[in-house]
Amino acid sequence: MNMIKNDRGEMVPAVGAQGSMARVECTYPALIERLEGKSAPEIREAAYNAGLRGIEIDSILKVCEG
Repeated sequence: MNMIKNDRGEMVPAVGAQGSMARVECTYPALIERLEGKSAPEIREAAYNAGLRGIEIDSILKVCEG
């Protein structure tokens, strides 16, 4: 099984394809926690500032919105 380091520094199983909602959920749990309840523009800006690009930003937006 492929493992990745998430934004909490934990080694976790790599779930889903790169850029998918499942992958951003396992890769960025701390970021998602911080962004819950924020507006779409705030989520996009924070995700971009965290180094996410393209489909990763779209996926994290969907995860945070619900």
